[in-house]
Amino acid sequence: MAFDLLSQWLVLKAAKRSPTPNFTKSCIQSALLVSNAAEQNHDG
Repeated sequence: MAFDLLSQWLVLKAAKRSPTPNFTKSCIQSALLVSNAAEQNHDG
């Protein structure tokens, strides 16, 4: 959970600095992938 919040915060920080929405979108997607993988590892 804490990891989730941290990744969201990092994505928001990057989004504010980022000039292109595509970069922001890819950041969000990769953050989601990482958090999903972390959750799956937790369950198993």
